[in-house]
Amino acid sequence: MVFNDEKLGDHFELKMWVCVSAKFELKVIVEKVIEAATKTKPERDLQLETLQHHLRDSIKGKKYLLVLDDVWNDDPEKWRNLRNLLSGGARGGWIVITTRSRFVAEITGTEPHHNLRGLSGSESWSLLKQTAFKEASRESNNSRIEAIGMEIVDKCKGVPLALRAIGKVLYKRTEAEWVKVNKNVHKYLTHEEEGIMPILKLSYDHLPSHLKQCFAYCSLVPKDTSFFGANVDPALDGLRVCPAPK
Repeated sequence: MVFNDEKLGDHFELKMWVCVSAKFELKVIVEKVIEAATKTKPERDLQLETLQHHLRDSIKGKKYLLVLDDVWNDDPEKWRNLRNLLSGGARGGWIVITTRSRFVAEITGTEPHHNLRGLSGSESWSLLKQTAFKEASRESNNSRIEAIGMEIVDKCKGVPLALRAIGKVLYKRTEAEWVKVNKNVHKYLTHEEEGIMPILKLSYDHLPSHLKQCFAYCSLVPKDTSFFGANVDPALDGLRVCPAPK
């Protein structure tokens, strides 16, 4: 939302958003930056030296904003190599990096990093209710369920993804099932280093068997793959993915 705000368009001549993810390959990132800057994919099989010239021509003399999203690289040398290629813009440009690793933030940032805070207790309960109940349902005003819900909220530490995942598990569930999920949440969240994956596992455990097979199939698809199309089919209670055209 911030990236797409009209005020940024007045401040920066060029805006680019690049998803980096797990593999920090210099050539791949340079190709993505060029595509984001020019709205055109570079020719295939170009050498890195040629791509560097294209990149410098794309940003030369421009005050740009580049967002490198979901960075995991913790090798300072790889980061320096990329940063050197991005140094041809005008004064006042910004490179913003999003990462879930504090160490990555420390080796890449020249500014103090900004830690996103979690939702407050009331915000968390509001989000959980939106996901777990139909609008204005009787259950959402049940004081016993609210008490259980506040315990769940406290364990989720204000993480929206965790709250939404659990809210979907709790959708149309009885009070007894809320108690059971509450106990599971505590078990899944005891290992802080595992992050959000235990919560997603909890959501996965409550899927019907045919959708578990769908997820097993999707696990074979490389991260950040673009799908040709996907839509939710209520009759199948799940996701239908259209194959990409050959």
